[in-house]
Amino acid sequence: TALDWLPVGKVSTNSLRVITPHAGEAKRMLAKAHIENIDPQVDRFAAAKKLSETYGGCVTVLKGYLTQTYIDGTHFLNPTGNPSLAQGGAGDVLSGMIAGNLAHPYKGWDQNEILNEQKIMVLRAIWHHGAAADTLQSDAMHWTIEDVVEKIKVPAAFQFMMSPD
Repeated sequence: TALDWLPVGKVSTNSLRVITPHAGEAKRMLAKAHIENIDPQVDRFAAAKKLSETYGGCVTVLKGYLTQTYIDGTHFLNPTGNPSLAQGGAGDVLSGMIAGNLAHPYKGWDQNEILNEQKIMVLRAIWHHGAAADTLQSDAMHWTIEDVVEKIKVPAAFQFMMSPD
């Protein structure tokens, strides 16, 4: 995966960077940095924190049960989502949602305001992704990642904001 290409250590940018590994990917990333005493399946808090520190202070979204996000010294647990999100493509959809949220322009804001808003947008994407899966799970036991994409589309209550009128 692309995560295997990330260099260990600091980076020379002030941009918000986000990584979204599942436990297996996190284990490989930690091993690459010679940190093998943390098992991301067992100690998810420690793994998320260590990944953030090891990869230059990035936001770490450790996917899985109660997806854990580590941002600037704070852990966030996401209450949405279910085991069916373990299917192929779910992480790609989540990454796309995060990237889409971060691509939003922030005119007239200072750098600290922008970074704070971007962090909120990461958490919103994670929650929305899991909530879409939970809604699908309540309707049917079997669904595909394409169904998640359909469910994530702009809710009717907000479509008026998209209208050109």
